[in-house]
Amino acid sequence: MTDSSKIWASSQLPTLPSVAVELLELSNDPATELPMVVQVIKTDPAIAAKILKVTNSSYYGFKKEVTTLERAVSLLGTRAVTSLALSFSLVDAATSTGKLADHFQAYWRQSVVQGLAAEVLGQEFHNPKEHDFFLAGLLADLGRLAMLKTIGPEYTSTLETMMERQSWLAEQERDDLGFDHVEIGTKLMENWKLPPALIEASRFHHRSLDEIREHTNEVTASPVQCVATAAAIGDYYCMENQGPALERVRELANSFYQLESNQLQELLTTIKSRIDHAAELFNVDPTIIRAPNELLAMANEQLARLAVQERLEHVESMEEHKRLERETQRLKAVNQELQKRILHDPLTKIYNRAYLEDALRRETDRCCRLAEAIGLVFIDVDKFKNLNDTHGHAFGDVVLQRVARTMQKTLRGADILARYGGEEFVALVMNPSPEGIQIVAERLRTAVEREIIELNNTRVPVTVSLGCALGIPGREDDEFTKQLIEAADHAMYEAKSNGRNQSRFINLLPTADQHLLNRINELRFSEWLVTGNHIAREVIDPICKTIPQQHQLIGQLARKHGYLSNAEVRLILDEQQATEERFGETAIRRGLISLDVLANLLAWQQEDPETLLHHLERNRIGGRDDYRQLLGDYLDQSPIHEPLSAIPA
Repeated sequence: MTDSSKIWASSQLPTLPSVAVELLELSNDPATELPMVVQVIKTDPAIAAKILKVTNSSYYGFKKEVTTLERAVSLLGTRAVTSLALSFSLVDAATSTGKLADHFQAYWRQSVVQGLAAEVLGQEFHNPKEHDFFLAGLLADLGRLAMLKTIGPEYTSTLETMMERQSWLAEQERDDLGFDHVEIGTKLMENWKLPPALIEASRFHHRSLDEIREHTNEVTASPVQCVATAAAIGDYYCMENQGPALERVRELANSFYQLESNQLQELLTTIKSRIDHAAELFNVDPTIIRAPNELLAMANEQLARLAVQERLEHVESMEEHKRLERETQRLKAVNQELQKRILHDPLTKIYNRAYLEDALRRETDRCCRLAEAIGLVFIDVDKFKNLNDTHGHAFGDVVLQRVARTMQKTLRGADILARYGGEEFVALVMNPSPEGIQIVAERLRTAVEREIIELNNTRVPVTVSLGCALGIPGREDDEFTKQLIEAADHAMYEAKSNGRNQSRFINLLPTADQHLLNRINELRFSEWLVTGNHIAREVIDPICKTIPQQHQLIGQLARKHGYLSNAEVRLILDEQQATEERFGETAIRRGLISLDVLANLLAWQQEDPETLLHHLERNRIGGRDDYRQLLGDYLDQSPIHEPLSAIPA
């Protein structure tokens, strides 16, 4: 444990510049006039220069150069100027080139994400004139900055433990230090005499939904709800525990804003766009914030929208307003076209190689964490050069388009098809089994073979050769992706060498992993229903594919079902760092669980029986009304026995 008095006694404790204090007071006073704001800013030449520089940047996109501070404040507004001034102060405080530089950058990156997320939420669901939502989100994690500057070595150890174990930061802080960054941040904000709404938003931004509902009133509800949701989004983008973080985002967004899944996805897309476009202004590298398409980080659509929002408050000319609206629509169209070009192959309209490589990297990371298989199918159009030479390149383009469209329709919705180059395509198959990926390859081959492609009313036969490979990435295995691609490519050339219009398979799974995958598949609730003749496979398979996967860690599942204690989970996690084994491998080697229990835990991780039950009951799949009883029978036979009464109706 660490004595928190060490923080308050430190000479490194962050301080709030006097100009920021005065601007905060002015921004909350309705009688404030622009000359008063200008006069305060002029007392700090560094901040004044930065505000002038930003006003003339592409971020705001004003047509004429702004040469005076008076004009800059008039165009930006008091709230925007106050936020910028405090942001400049904080980014200076969070700048470090020492051993803690990465942790300072991580704090600042998440603070900016939270601020921008709160800004979007405020504009969409609250009255942005009541509170400065951006500033509330930006300051929510102020305690992290204070702890980095005053107790850096101790706090660094806590941060590293949190990242390794994918735990919640505040919980890890309390476990290791005896206090958390929320406690430190709110006390520091009180010392700075910041507005009560900002302090309350920080105080509750990591609290549970029930606590937020219980302790907020009409005055504090908007900033508290907004910043709590923005903080959850910040965890989702910047922390390692994306699964739990996304669950919290869904819970808060549904409770506070009644957002369904598709609406939330649209909101997250909007926030991601805001992050990409505003990153440069706030000295943040957008490529680190899980930005698979960093080329879209140029400030087109979003910067134009921000310019519109700010100018509408200060520019009285309706003609200017209309011009800006037209420009925003134009930039939206340009941005949409850029996105298509960056993500998609212009000829076939499917994903391109760059997108595939990014998706493959993400899927490899996910499968490594969860010890799941990943599969690739390489597809090559047979004798494509002969088609081009015989019928012309225009017809060759038609063949590629038709083949791509046919395969896209044949694949499942979760699978990803991309043009790899020339006449080569690659399919990334989600959650494959050795048998399943070969079935997928044969379906693709058959679909292309049956597709009728004509030239001058004469059918031209078109076939493809396919090679598929499957494996499970190991911890610290940097070569896995390369090996998987080479194996699929080799299998494809083997198919071509053996006569074309066929598929070949290379299994990269060790025998032990193969047996484990087979056992996992046998223990799924869906498989139990099929093998017991309770439901047809062709009925339940499409249902399983539409259920979103919300994985729990194996350690969490084992702890939930009483197979491992908290101490045993921690012991396994610590040992993993030295052995680079998977969690289940370590648990079995130490005799803490059996192989059959591990298989059942993995089966439940990949397909939650309770979630599947709800889908079956809600849709009355198969016309049955006894699935709950069947779930009870399944649980009775499971290595992990959980009584039916534990499953909520």
